[in-house]
Order: sequence, then structure tokens, then C-alpha cells
Amino acid sequence: MGLMDASKSKRWTGMGSVVALFAIHALGFVLVRSGAFNHDLAFVVVGGQKLLVGGQFGVDVTDPNPPLAWWLATAFLAIGNALRLAPQTSATVFTLALSFGACLFIARAAGTRHAIAAAIVLLALPGYDFGQREHWLAILALPWLLAAADWRDRRKLGRGMRTVAVASGAIGFCLKPYFVLIPIAVECWFLVRRRSLADALRPGNFGLLAIGVLYGLSVWALAPEYYTRVLPDTLAIYWAFDVSFAEILRIHALPSLLIVAGGAMLLRATTSVPPRAQALAAATLGALLAAVLQFKGWQYHFLPERAFAVIGAIWLIIDAAGLPGRAVFRFVALAPILFAALAPTVQRRGESAGALRDERALAATIRQWSRPGEGVFGFITTPRAVLPAVLRTDRRWRSGACCVQFVPALVRGDERGPSGAGRTRAVATRKLDDLIANLAHDPPRILLVDDRDFKLGFDAKPFDYAPWLRSDPRLRRLFAAYRERPGVAGFRVFVRQR
Repeated sequence: MGLMDASKSKRWTGMGSVVALFAIHALGFVLVRSGAFNHDLAFVVVGGQKLLVGGQFGVDVTDPNPPLAWWLATAFLAIGNALRLAPQTSATVFTLALSFGACLFIARAAGTRHAIAAAIVLLALPGYDFGQREHWLAILALPWLLAAADWRDRRKLGRGMRTVAVASGAIGFCLKPYFVLIPIAVECWFLVRRRSLADALRPGNFGLLAIGVLYGLSVWALAPEYYTRVLPDTLAIYWAFDVSFAEILRIHALPSLLIVAGGAMLLRATTSVPPRAQALAAATLGALLAAVLQFKGWQYHFLPERAFAVIGAIWLIIDAAGLPGRAVFRFVALAPILFAALAPTVQRRGESAGALRDERALAATIRQWSRPGEGVFGFITTPRAVLPAVLRTDRRWRSGACCVQFVPALVRGDERGPSGAGRTRAVATRKLDDLIANLAHDPPRILLVDDRDFKLGFDAKPFDYAPWLRSDPRLRRLFAAYRERPGVAGFRVFVRQR
């Protein structure tokens, strides 16, 4: 009778976890869909739509990063189309499903409190960056981190769950090349702590490596242009978006120092640090390194660092509740971590509100001057507000790239010095030629031109598209068929005459 009662209690506890996690994610759906749609996720969706109708990554869709995110988008968009969901809804549900699945894994492997804490952090922390590839990484890496921490204890994780953890981690780490620094940091940490090479050579790590190699070969087979054209071009022009290490320190040094200091205080206040807390601490450092080495300084690059730090700190406090040590000191140490992690989210609430306002204004203008299915293009260096507005209005984005990323490199090419300027200018000029030919072949109904004071990629210096556009006779001929209409949200609007 006692065994039956225990089994029933365990079953009801598991069901309670599912209900609680579902309720949290349902609330998350309402909150996310009421806010601005992230611009990078919008480009993943736009690119996924192109691939879904036969397009090829590296030709019809191009991005500095490899194609995994767009391949995933084709899957959730196909399902969403079958269910007649809007593409934004499909993308949101996909991200929430990833989070829900990861949290169910956590509930099974660590406990309900750990899963609920992770769910709240994963849904509240991103803010405007919900659905970014860094957000997907933070979600997908958690099962692998748990498996890496507890792989010796086969009672906690069976073979099936270990397989799921490896697959989940591999997908997350393959989203961007820099993400591989996270498992490397974790494995180095445990190699030093456990002093056992056999631990690092366990089957799960070989599985992780095998999936990564298979993915690299799949890109070569299905999107070879990424290796032969997109990646070399990116190396020639994408430097224009880099910032100096000093600028990264200016923006991110204090938050990262608070996270590291708070984490160190937490670890010192706990006499026996559980392996999962160690894994999250190492992942935090790996994610920090990955963010810094990209040399962009963008807030969302630091999202995994912040997520791992907060989740790891909360889990440590939960796990250490019955352990000797200074409990009050642990909560004091949590304060700087929470402050550093949440401050960017709170600060960017105004930015998110502004993006939603601009998205709606642009959508209204696009609807006014075009019909569903007609093309829109923008001379922009960030898709913020523009691509979400295109998705909102069911128009076609008339480019395989999110924006004209080559223009800053073309304008600033001399900064590369004699050795690099020639290569930069050659690549940027070829991209301009391809763009003009593409727009002339299938002219979009609407052309948008960024007229805001700050434009990404120009080293915070003023840049006006108007004289640059007038300097090329081909672009003058292109714009001759358009009539300028009232601007909106900082963009000049040009409508092609019927």
C-alpha cells in the first residue's frame, strides 16, 4: 500500500510540474505576442519562408551565420502553415515549445523548483530579444549542462534522457560558431576539477562532436555557397560592425564583473557545490567569452551569460538549502547577479516599446501604398522594425539578406589599410552590383531609406544615404520610377508608380 501511495504521489507531483510549467509558458505567450517582434527572429522567419518554397541558403538567403536557424524555421513554419498560424505566432510557439521541453527535462532530472525557476528566467530575461538565437541557445543548452554535471549518476538520467540532452545541446551549440566555447569551457572545468580524462572522453561528448561534424557536412552538401561565397564575403565586409575591446568593456565590464563577483561569493558560501552549479558557472564564463570575441557589444550576445548566471545561482541556493554554510550570505550574493542580469532587460523596455511603435507605423504605411504579396526593400543596416512590419503586412522582402551590410564597408573601406581595402571594396562593389540587378529585375513596390541620425555600421559617425544613392547612375535610374511619400518612423518612403 505504501508503494502504491508513493507511486501515486510521484505521478501527481509530475502532473503538477507539467501544469505549472504550461501555465507559465501560456502567460509568456500572451506577454510576448503583445510586444514587439524581434528583428533578427523576423529575418529568420522571412528566410525560412523563402527556403520553404524552394530557396537555398547561401543563394536566396544569406547571413554571416550558418543555416541551422533557418532550417529549423522551415520546420515550424510548415507546421504553422498547416495550422493556419501567422508566421510570428509559429516562431513564438516554437520558442516556447523549446523552453517547455527543456523545463520538463529539468523537472525530471533536477526537480520542479529548478524547472519553474528556469522557466521564469528563460521567459522574463530576454525581453525584446525573445527568440534570438542566443535565447534558443540558453534554452537548448540547459539539458546538456545537467547531463554533463550528473553523467556519472545513471540513476538520475537514463540513456534516453542523455540522448535527448546531447541532441539538444548539439543543436544549440551549432546555431553559431562561437557557441562551441560553452561546452569547451564546461569540459575544461570538470577536467580540472575531476582530474580524469576519461570523463571528457565519455560517449556523450563523442555524440556531441559527431552531430557537429554531421551538421558541418550537411551545410557543405545542402548550402555549399555558405562556405565558398558567403563566409569569405562576410570576412571581407562584416568588420564594419565591430567595436573595440575598450567599447565592450565600457558597456559590459560592470555587469559581467557583478555576475562573476556574485557567483564567486555564492560558491564560497557553499561548502559543497553541486556539480550542476559548477556546470552553470563554467557555462557562464564560456558564454561571456563567446560574447566578447564577437566584438559587436550587442546586448543580446550577452544573454546566455546572464541566463546561465541567474539560473545557476538560483539552483545553487535551492540545492544548498539543507547544506551547511551561510544561507543569508547566499541570498546577499544573489543580489548583484540579479541586478546585472535584469538591468539590461529593464533598460531596454523603452527600446522595445519604441520598436513596436515603429513596427506598427511602418506596417500602416506599407499597407497604404502596397498590396499583399508585393515587394518591399530597405536601404538599412539593421532590420529592426522593418522586417517585423513586412511580416505583419504579408509583403515580400525583396532581398536574400536582412539589410545592406556591405554599405558601411564600402563607405569605410579605406580604414582597412592598403592590404584589406582592395578586398573589401571588391566584395562590397560586387554585392552592390548584384543588388541593383536584382532590384531592376523585380522592382519592389516600396523602397525604404533609413533617415535616422544613428545608423549601425558607420562607427557612430553621421551617414546620409541620399548623396550616396545619387552618386550611382544606376540607383538614380532605379529611384526615377518611384515617388517619395511622407516619411514614417525615421524612414523615407518611396513608392513605385503603377
